[in-house]
Amino acid sequence: MTYLLTVLRYLGNYLYRAKRLWELLSSRHFDRSCLPIDKAGPLAVGEGNFALVSQLRHIDVAQYLVAVRSFVVCALSPAQIHIINDGSLTPDDLDRLKRHIPHVNMVDIADIDTGDCPNGGTWERLKYIIDLSQEIYAIQMDADIFCRQNIEAVKQAIEQNRPFLLGTHMEGNDSGRKVIPLAEASDFADQNQQRHVQNQVERQLRHLNLPEQKYIRGCSGFAGFARQCVSWQTARNFSREMESLLKSDFCSWTTWGTEQVTSNFVLANAPSVLVLTVPEYINHDGSPLSDHVRLIHFLGFARFENDTYRTLATKFIAEIV
Repeated sequence: MTYLLTVLRYLGNYLYRAKRLWELLSSRHFDRSCLPIDKAGPLAVGEGNFALVSQLRHIDVAQYLVAVRSFVVCALSPAQIHIINDGSLTPDDLDRLKRHIPHVNMVDIADIDTGDCPNGGTWERLKYIIDLSQEIYAIQMDADIFCRQNIEAVKQAIEQNRPFLLGTHMEGNDSGRKVIPLAEASDFADQNQQRHVQNQVERQLRHLNLPEQKYIRGCSGFAGFARQCVSWQTARNFSREMESLLKSDFCSWTTWGTEQVTSNFVLANAPSVLVLTVPEYINHDGSPLSDHVRLIHFLGFARFENDTYRTLATKFIAEIV
């Protein structure tokens, strides 16, 4: 299987169908390798006074089970676990999830109303977690998160009711490592000529009628929303302003990715936000891992670029079952 995946990956550089087949087979290979996780006992309600929230689709169920169990081992066991069903989870998926997490709260994405903000993508997730965070500290965790070592900084943030977000590393600037003024964030975006929606939005930040507000180019894959630290009204105001500014033939405010920019904005302006940065907290792009890494976000485009993710997952599973 490994040899076949290597060949398909090479062909995928030239043939779209080969790339799609490689992605599908890589995901299935990962899922089969992780089947022993079903031998692990059910997770109990934790003593940590916080909630863990994830939006989940069918093809990521095995990855999610690795993510939530590695988080519990390396951090704290949450008092609440919420899963937003994007509509693709099957009855077997739901049964499997409930066997692992008997106290899980399943939410249908169609039941979350974003009002005059965009819908689809992960906007419903942002709405749900901000609402939930009015009552309890809430952590947004993507299914492709893997905790490798003790994440003490996250535990301290929960105890101190301090928000956090996962920073990004960009050569030559600090836009993904610390909170900066909006105009400075736009200056950094101007240096990047990509047409990705995030770059398009960030170029407009300097034009917002939101004085003294700040921004950070973080990643919404792992973020902590401290209790009552942000409001949905803040996200709505930002969304309205950006929708009026983003006038492009190839990019609109409804494009996938605008929720991440909004999440970055609301957390950057929350009190005492903590930025989790390299080398301990990383967005994995396929590069070799250092011994300092504590938490890894396996980015979609590089998730199966090599065998790192599957190797870490299967080793972890062998240790807990």
